[in-house]
Parts: sequence; C-alpha cells; structure tokens
Amino acid sequence: MQRDQALYKKALFLSAKRALSENEIILRSFVQKTVIYYDSVKLQNYITLIDKFDDLTLYDIFTNHRAAKDLPSDLYEIAKDINKFIKTSFKE
Repeated sequence: MQRDQALYKKALFLSAKRALSENEIILRSFVQKTVIYYDSVKLQNYITLIDKFDDLTLYDIFTNHRAAKDLPSDLYEIAKDINKFIKTSFKE
C-alpha cells in the first residue's frame, strides 16, 4: 500500500506540473477522481504515459486529434480512460 501511495503522489505531482494548463486541469482532476482506484501496474502505466510525451502530444491524444491506437496497449488503455473521463466530466 505504501508503494501505491508513493506512485499516486508521483502521478499527482506529474499531473500538476504541466506546461499546458488544459492538461493540468484535465490530469489533476483525472488523478483525483479516477487514478486513485488504479492498481500499482495501471498507476505506473499512467505515469509512463504522461512522462513519455510532451503536453501538445498528450492533448492531441486525449482529444482524439492524434491516434491513441498507435500507443502500446497498456498506454492505450490509459489514454482511453482519460478520453472517456474528458467526455463525461467536461461536457460543453
């Protein structure tokens, strides 16, 4: 459990220090409402995804302007979760 808490704190920190404020809003909210329920493997995949790509690429992936299908399957699942979260949480 301690390891998961450390990973959760890292995920929250990485989500909060985004260069693109839109990503920061999306990712911080996503971590607080969704990632908290991830197991340690899925949590590490989330950290890998947001640490691997720059903010513009992430934003394009999250908003379907870039194909998330090209990601490795474990990262693709996280990107799908974020996209679903955006659609349900940030309705116009």
